[in-house]
This record gives sequence, structure tokens and C-alpha cells, in this order.
Amino acid sequence: MLDTIPIGGLFAFFNWLPLFVLRRFFPPAKIAQLIYVDIKPRSRATLDLGQAASFTIYLQAINLSPFVVELDRASFRFYCGGQTINASILNKQAIMPGATAVLSIHENIPDGHANTMVSFLDRNPQALDGNIEFNCKLHPFAKNIGRLDGLDLNVYGQEHRQPPTA
Repeated sequence: MLDTIPIGGLFAFFNWLPLFVLRRFFPPAKIAQLIYVDIKPRSRATLDLGQAASFTIYLQAINLSPFVVELDRASFRFYCGGQTINASILNKQAIMPGATAVLSIHENIPDGHANTMVSFLDRNPQALDGNIEFNCKLHPFAKNIGRLDGLDLNVYGQEHRQPPTA
């Protein structure tokens, strides 16, 4: 699903400026500030602790910059039940100015981690953080995603797991 935000008007002005001028006014840090990334609203994260344990989280990225940006790659850390699971997105995706893109993070969970998660799921908050690398016509830039708390988590398959014994 691709939604757009009407930001035209002033941003059409930037199309005819030379790149060297735009690079001066839009350094990588400035463009990174114009990309908003958060948990997708009205979307629940899924933690499946069944025989083939995995998790799925949906993020939304809103391009508030006047340029087309391309998601090059992303790496994330999912914190759940006292465990940290690394995940990545390697599919390139273009995001038009004013557009909203949905990023899907899906990763398998090793059995040992899944067994530990069952024991500590209620005692530790779930969170996500990471780093996203973007490209645009001015220069490549990185967007650091700070700790995103408050995941609305659906947990399935807990009955298939045995908590680790001490």
C-alpha cells in the first residue's frame, strides 16, 4: 500500500536547482531527519513460538524530503523475552516524496532463544531498534532508528516450548 502526503508546491522548486546547491542545503543528516520511521499503526507484531519460531513486525517509513529516496538495506535488533534477534531487509525499495512505504521485518528465531523467550516473555518489554541505509540523487545517508517500544505483540505457539531448566 502506498499513500502520499500532499507536499508538492515548494518542493517543485527544488527540481530545477543544480545538485551542488541542493547538496549544500541538504546534507545527509538533514535528509535523514526528513525520513520518519515508526511502528505501523493498527498493525500487530507477531511472535510465533511454534516448531519453526519466527517474528514479523511492520514499520512505516514516510519520506518528508523533496527527493525520491531508495531504501538500500536495513538491519534491526528485536528485543523480546531477554533475547536479542538480529534481522535485516535487503530488498531495495523506492519511496517517492511525500509517500508512505511499509517495511516488513520477518526473521526466524533459533530454538534456544525461543525456549528462553517463553520463560521471560512477561518480564521483559519488547522493543526494536536498528539502522537503515538510503540512497538519493544527492548522496547516500543512514537513518538510525532508536528504541521503538510499545509493540502490540500477538504470541502464538507457547505450548510447543519448554522453558530452559537451570
